[in-house]
Amino acid sequence: MAFSPPEVQKIAQEGYLPKPCDIWAMGISIYCLIFDRLPYKNINKDLSQEEIVIPDSPTISPSLKHAFSRLLDRDPQTRAKITEVVAMEWFFKEPEPEEDK
Repeated sequence: MAFSPPEVQKIAQEGYLPKPCDIWAMGISIYCLIFDRLPYKNINKDLSQEEIVIPDSPTISPSLKHAFSRLLDRDPQTRAKITEVVAMEWFFKEPEPEEDK
């Protein structure tokens, strides 16, 4: 359930849209890789009401914040399509070199 989009609770009534579900799961996966946690506190709660919080640490770029807003859009009809995802600045931005410690 942790990677399931909010609309999964309505699938029996409205049908299954696999591509928007995959985009949501991609957003959750990236979020988990960066923040080492899920973006919501209670996976058993109605995710359409659960707020997704972007932590202050680690600091992320505005382009990644934008990517999260599009990947984790609660409405599957307005969620990013794969053509938008592959054109997002964050996916093509060269990583900044880490400073020597």
